Order: sequence, then C-alpha cells, then structure tokens
Amino acid sequence: TTTAENIEFDDENRIIKVRNLQIVNGGQTTAQIYHAHRAGKDLSAVTVQMKLNLVTQPDFVNELVPYIARFANKQNPVSEADLFSNSPYHRKMEEFSRRVIPPVVEGNILPEQWFYERSRGQYLNEQADMTPPQKRDFQKMYPKPKLITKTDIALVINAFDQVPWECCKGAQANFKYFAGKVDYEKNKAKYNKYYFQETIVKTIIQRQLRKEVQGQEWYSGFLANIVWYTVAWLSICMERKKVGLDTNSLWKTQLPPDELIDACIPVSKKVYDHLAAHQGNPTTYSKGKTTK
Repeated sequence: TTTAENIEFDDENRIIKVRNLQIVNGGQTTAQIYHAHRAGKDLSAVTVQMKLNLVTQPDFVNELVPYIARFANKQNPVSEADLFSNSPYHRKMEEFSRRVIPPVVEGNILPEQWFYERSRGQYLNEQADMTPPQKRDFQKMYPKPKLITKTDIALVINAFDQVPWECCKGAQANFKYFAGKVDYEKNKAKYNKYYFQETIVKTIIQRQLRKEVQGQEWYSGFLANIVWYTVAWLSICMERKKVGLDTNSLWKTQLPPDELIDACIPVSKKVYDHLAAHQGNPTTYSKGKTTK
C-alpha cells in the first residue's frame, strides 16, 4: 500500500511517473526484494500487487497515512507509536539526534551520540548491510545504552509534565496520550535543539534514578511506577521553587548530579511504601489520578 502526490500516464494508460511515492504498508516485502536482489537472485518473474493512494494535498499526508497503515496492515499489529512515527515532530527529533553531538565526557576519546529510533528496529536496520568494522564504528558513535525510542521519551516527558498515572498505563497507552498533546504545527519553534537536549537530560536523570532505585535494599518491585511518580514529584518541587534543570551543564557532563538523585531516593521509598500498602493491585492503583 503506497501513497503519492501525483501520477502521469502515457497514451496506453500506463503509469510513467510518480511523484513522492511512499510505502505505507509493505516494508517487509520491499526489504525481502532488496536483499534478494543484493544476493543475486533472479527477480525478473516476480510481481507484487500494489494499492496506490493518490493524495493531492501534501498537508493531508501526515493525517491520512496513519489511518492507511492501521487498516491496511493485517499481518502484524500496528502500535500507536508506529502510527505516529512519520510525524514532523519525530522526524525533527531524529534529525537532532544525528546532528547534535554531545561533548566528549571524561574517560572517553570520542563523543557518543544519542540514537533516536523514530521507527521500530531502526537501530539494527541501520547496521544491516555494514561490514564488521563499520558496525564497530557505528556502535562506538551510537552505543546501545544511548538508544532512545519514541515511547521512551513519551514516558519521560509525561512524567516531567506531572502525569505519572499516564506513564503507569503502559508504553502504548502513554504514547497515545503524549501524541495527542504534541502541537508541532502550531508551535514549531518550541521543538528546537534546546528542547532535544533538555529531553535527553531528563532521560539521563530518569535512567540513573531507575538504576539507583533497583539497588536499594527496600526495593522489591513496582520499579516503573516508583520512578515515574518520583520524577513527577521532582518536577513539582522545581515548579514550586521556580527553578529548572541546568540543561547546558547536564548536557556537557551527560550525568545527573549525585545530590539530585540522593534527594529523590527517600521519596522513591515513600512511593514504594504507599503502593505496597494498597490493599488492591498496586499497579492498577498507580494508573489512577487519585494516586497523587
């Protein structure tokens, strides 16, 4: 299933030109054909049925494509994150992750970049046709610990936006909520280089807090729920004190201050105690606004 902005026909009504052809459903088929060709297989007798959707208004493409993907794909489930992957917001975040290079941190020789995975499996797909040396270079530039997905940032941003109960509903449900509030077309200037760096800084804080909580002697479960509510608490405290994260400094070090994490741990313990004391299912309880 494909879309295009314009097509031209010859005198025998055969398509001779297609403008801005995009594959909406059929990526696996296309990949198989490509790899078969690279392997030297004879494809002269191979044909693939295609549905071509002519979308003459370019501005309508981003709105229409997710619906085509949702209803055309019957082989594999299509997640909310997959449907939103072609939005200008995610394309911009992907662009920043490839272009904005963090400083070299202490102990390293070269900088390590964050890899924003706009489409599912993109990190591995980028390496599919690389030689072993090329893969090593790629993984040095984009180490696996610095892989960040669409659902990752949706969780982090919603937690800092003080709606941890949305995070606790699961990655896909949370992403749907997040996608509904992204106002890229109305406020493009907001989603700039600084926004990308701030999002990465928030991710660094969340991931370090997650590690520290796991190492506490009192910890025995509900990790994600604890972390999201603790992050929301941190955000509320900063808001009330009218202070913010020192994004520029944290971007340079790529590490959260020990004092910040140390201040969060006692709160994490209180969140854990509160959830563990609930008579019903703590995970279900954490999904309701009344949890706060």
